[in-house]
Amino acid sequence: MFATQVIASGLGTITGLIILEIFHNVGGYGYNPYGVCILAALYSLPLQYILYEKPRLFVFGLLALASCGSIIIHEIVFVNVIRIPFDSPALQTGKAFVALVTALGLVLVFQLFILRTPARRILRLAMGELVRSTLAYTTVHQAYVRAALPDDPKKAAPVAALRRVERELAQRENQIIRDMLGISGLIIAAAAEPSSVPWRPHIPHRLLQANGLLIDRLQEARIALGHNPFDPFIMENMIKTLWPYQRQAHLTAKISLYLSATSLLSKSPLPRDTVITDQYLQDFIEDAGIISSRLAATERGATAVKEDSFTRFWFFILCIGDIPRHLSQIESVCKEMFGTLEDDPKMK
Repeated sequence: MFATQVIASGLGTITGLIILEIFHNVGGYGYNPYGVCILAALYSLPLQYILYEKPRLFVFGLLALASCGSIIIHEIVFVNVIRIPFDSPALQTGKAFVALVTALGLVLVFQLFILRTPARRILRLAMGELVRSTLAYTTVHQAYVRAALPDDPKKAAPVAALRRVERELAQRENQIIRDMLGISGLIIAAAAEPSSVPWRPHIPHRLLQANGLLIDRLQEARIALGHNPFDPFIMENMIKTLWPYQRQAHLTAKISLYLSATSLLSKSPLPRDTVITDQYLQDFIEDAGIISSRLAATERGATAVKEDSFTRFWFFILCIGDIPRHLSQIESVCKEMFGTLEDDPKMK
């Protein structure tokens, strides 16, 4: 974007100089306004097309028109209309380029020596805030799960309370999606930023992908639970039995997201071995399958497994079973950016 602005300003200034020099002292005018208007109109045609048909190049077209019009209007007004001594087009163009070079020099000094890679820093902080927002969403989601699937069926929350929390979760999901779209724009700005460190665009893309899939799985788990109460038989004989696995899954997700957000915001490395493990989820799904088969062997259980409560709970299990994979992806991004705690020179 910055290079586009510089090129557009330079193009407009040089074009204005050429047009003025062509019609200097022509037809009894210091600068013939008729010829200047004709050439300026021809010059503006492709730029007008860019302004209206190419939104991504809008700034280029606007600056190219503005810089050309600025030098032409100054010369026409001061020389033809007011008739006072004024800088020649060449001198005015030279001053414009001196100002442009000075601005470029200041930008490079700040970019390379004073405030290095500001776009990448803003991107890193935005990624950290995104993970922290996901942590806040996950905390509310886990409270919703505990209310919808309590360890004691008598502690089930009222339907009105579940609906209110469900609306809050939906709002947070939309906000996280908007934050992810904003980070996509920061990735483009960071890629165009000059730096001695090679740009690795796959890192933020991997984090966005993992975070987006994590939100998708949690959203699907929320939809699976809904706000309708579960069958008391399923809650007593299946959900209550499997509750310790849910508690472990909640704890693991919160610790992982907290560590990842802290790592991104403070540029600190993560431990090589974290709390994420697939073993307890494998046990969770295996025990759920065993309990389901045992329930189906009884008369009351055979009826219960055909109802929607059983299907909803199994859909919930499958959704949260995919969460550790996405948490591991987020952690791997942090480790690739800042290394691991065991390899940190400060720890030696």
